[in-house]
Formats: sequence, C-alpha cells, structure tokens
Amino acid sequence: QRVDNLLEAETRPARAKKGSVKFTAGVADVESIGHGARAAGFSLGLLYATPRFALPAEMRFAWDDSSSGEPSLDLFSFSVGGRGYLSKRDVSPYLGGGVGILRLQADEGFYPYEGAEGNRYFYGERFGFAPYVEAGVEMLRLHRGRIGLQVRADLPLWSLESPAMDIYVPWDGRGPHPETATSYPAQSRYVVPVSIGVTVAF
Repeated sequence: QRVDNLLEAETRPARAKKGSVKFTAGVADVESIGHGARAAGFSLGLLYATPRFALPAEMRFAWDDSSSGEPSLDLFSFSVGGRGYLSKRDVSPYLGGGVGILRLQADEGFYPYEGAEGNRYFYGERFGFAPYVEAGVEMLRLHRGRIGLQVRADLPLWSLESPAMDIYVPWDGRGPHPETATSYPAQSRYVVPVSIGVTVAF
C-alpha cells in the first residue's frame, strides 16, 4: 500500500492532485548548542500534505526548565517551509527546511545584584530571521491522523550579545571607598536551538 493508491471503488485517477490540509500539534525538548541550556515546549500549525511533499507553517514556544543560576533558554518562532518524503509508504522518512522569525532569550548565572562578586553572568535576547533544517519519520500516512518524530535545528543569522556591566556596592563607611564590586565583560554567543519532538497531524 502507498499513500497515492486508488481506492477499490475508483476506476480512474482523480483529475486533481491529491493533497490535504491538516492541523498539527506537538511537544518537544529543546537543547541549545553554544549555550548548554534546556527547555520544554509545544508547537501548533498547519500542514498541506501530498504523497511526495508537505508544506508546514508552524508556531513554536519553549520555556526554561532549569534551576536558578543554571543556563536557561526561552524561545518563540513562526516558520514556513517544505518537506520531501523519501517514500510513499505508510511509514516514511523525510527531510525538510525553511525560514522563520525567531525570538531567543538566553541567560546564565544570577542576575547582577549588590555583592554578587564571582558569579557567572550572561544575558542576551534578540528577534530576527532564522532558517531551519529538519529530519524525521512520519507514520500512519495511510490514515487521517499522522504521527511524526523529528529533529530540527534553527540557524539564526545573528548572535546573542550580553553587554558589559559594572555592579557597584554601597559603602559602609569603613575602609577605602570601593569603586566596583564586579565587572561583567561584554560577551557574544551564537546559540543554535535544536528541537527533538513528537507531532500529531489530524
């Protein structure tokens, strides 16, 4: 059986190419190459699917799930793209890619505060264009509902910038007046969110 087989009741091919629009929903674990944080999230979208290719449009949300002081990551994206199926069977691997708008926020360490000597600190946030690539396996293609397992990497066209910062402490009146407690240098990180998830299309 293949997804483009004719039904038994049909005596000739359909005049229009076969395709259908489906709603999609999914959950994913998001890792961040270049930052070391992890987040959990979900996705919602639309999928136009044919036997050989599909056109997905998707919104994705992810939030930090780390403890205080550890690297954290928040993500939002809206993307459109294409997928090519490698077979017409009920279970088929696929490859895809596209372009999206990505908002990414990454931080590490405690927010600066008075007396925060010695703490790591990074905070960067940006919104911009980010192409993506993906690979996965889609199952139950002969049915109305489908399940997909996928790995996706967003590739921002920019880096996150954490500005330089000096943290002052109040003077208690004893000894020399301190100038600064801690100086945080400017930093730049190229962060690649990698999503590993499950999607249902119906």
